[in-house]
Formats: sequence, structure tokens, C-alpha cells
Amino acid sequence: MTILNNIHKLEVFKFEDVFIDSEGLHLPNQFMPFQGAQYPDKFSSQETFPSNCLLKNKERKFTKRNDLSFKEAFDFPFNQNPNVSPVYGLSCKGLDFECYGLMWWTIQQLRAFENFDCGKKILLRTGKTYVNNPDFHFNTLGFDTIRALRPNRSYYVKKLFYAEPKQHPCHFSQEGIEWIRKKYVHHNNDIDLSKTTERLYLSRNKYWRRFTLNEEDFVDFLSDNGFKILDGTESQNDQIEHFRNAKIIIAPSGSMLKNTIFCEKDPLVIEVTGKISNEKHGAWEFEKNALDFGLTNYKKILVDSEEAYDIRLPIEKIKEALKPFF
Repeated sequence: MTILNNIHKLEVFKFEDVFIDSEGLHLPNQFMPFQGAQYPDKFSSQETFPSNCLLKNKERKFTKRNDLSFKEAFDFPFNQNPNVSPVYGLSCKGLDFECYGLMWWTIQQLRAFENFDCGKKILLRTGKTYVNNPDFHFNTLGFDTIRALRPNRSYYVKKLFYAEPKQHPCHFSQEGIEWIRKKYVHHNNDIDLSKTTERLYLSRNKYWRRFTLNEEDFVDFLSDNGFKILDGTESQNDQIEHFRNAKIIIAPSGSMLKNTIFCEKDPLVIEVTGKISNEKHGAWEFEKNALDFGLTNYKKILVDSEEAYDIRLPIEKIKEALKPFF
């Protein structure tokens, strides 16, 4: 393992002679697992935390690899080309799965490679994904060649470039925020900057978990008051276009709130989250992101969670919170 570059809040490393499987990265004399503590329940004041990052993972082991275990590993043809450089773009869940929220952690790490000269770059990403058109995101970031790695397989990579954040990956650095806005908005010729959507509601009910059980009872109010409902099936460009000028955003807790990075009007954001999820699974993440993005009108409403963290919207509380803004 070689440290190659050190840019603000990111370090770039080069791994050599690597096998990748559903457990993690197997180097000749060490093992770096994907799994482990995904994130802490809360940030401490000292910001010491268990991390999903490979090099900070407490389960990392320095032990000699058994190469016989990888006889069936897929050997990428690009391993024979010295001018090709594979870049690590896997979710913190490795080959298991990637979702929209986790993808933004990966995106921030890839900032390290924008001006990093390592030949033709090929991005290795998680193949099992809940993200609409994930290649759009990675193409937007400058990766024209992408390889999706599947669960229950193993792969051999002769050299692998990896970037790791120096701060908690739930956070967005100011440099990262500016870079993402540049890539997704300012350098994106397909963005329609004329949209003037001012009120948004973000539905989770076409997602795969954490449903909002009484959303239908709220739809008439949303319609009567000019809210655009997004459900995550929209293209990334479409989501950006609606978030840019939003002045009010109401959302059950979920990763579509990551799009508040594109807000330009400092909107009122009302996040509704289950108490159990808030304490156990880090729903604090979106509050921290709001601070990162410079949003000053962020409100959270805690409600009781039902089975599998499903929630019911506190409709009257939401209406009360909206009164000063109507």
C-alpha cells in the first residue's frame, strides 16, 4: 500500500495485488473488511468515531493471504494494461448493495481523482444498487468506463487506487460541496435552470423500506398548496431542477434530502423521522448535512415508529410549522 497524494480532507492510496470479494479487500499481507460499524449513533464533540472507511476499520487484520481461496477469481483484462488505473468506487457496504444515501459518501471520495494523473481511469462500483441510473452519476464525475462488481463473486485487480476521507464520510466538506455543485449544475449542459418549483414533498412510498403509512391523508393538502411531489423515480437532473429554487421542503427522513446540497434559496426543511431510527440509525445525518450546506431553517419532528421503522406523518404539527411561511 502506497500513499500517493494528500488533498484537502482526502488521501489517495495505491493498493497492489488485490482480491475483492463480498467480505472485503484481500491484500497479500492484510485484510480490509467492508463490514463493521457503519456509523456511530451520534457524533461526539471530539468527532472520534467508528468508521466504514477501509483503513480506519477496527476489523482490519494484518495476516498472510491464502491465494488458493481465490482460484475462481475473475481476472480483469485491464490488469495487463499498464496505462489503465482501476479506481475504487464501491459502496461502504462493498458488494452487498448500494443505495442513494450511501452513494453520496462514495461520490465525495471520488473528488480526489479529478486532477489526479493515473492514466485511463476505470471505476469499480457496486453492482447491486437501488440508485436510478448510477452510471449517470459516475459519468458526470468524469468516469467514462465503469465496471459493476457483483455479490457472491471474487475479482482480481493488479493495482487499485483508493481515496479515503479524513473526516466522517457523512459530512460534506466545503470543497466537496463546491465540487459537486460544479459537476452536477454549473458544468451540466442538460440542466434546465428555468424551473421555479418552490414547494416540495419527498415521498418514500416507492422506495424499498421505511414507508409513510398515512401519506394519502396528506396528499390533498399538498395539492391544494402547490407542492410538487417527488418519489425518487425522477432523473437526477429533474431532482436538481426542483430543489434549486425550493423554499419549502417536507420529507419523511430519507436520502433524497441529500439533494438539499443543490438548494439556493435557504428553504424551510421539515424532516419527519421515527424516534427509534433517530436514536439507533443516525437520522441526525441530514441535520449535519443541513449545517454543511448552510441551511438555516431546518426543523425535525420526531414521531413513534411502527414495525420496520414505518411512520405516520404528524399532519397537524406539519401544518402548524408551515404557518409562518404561508
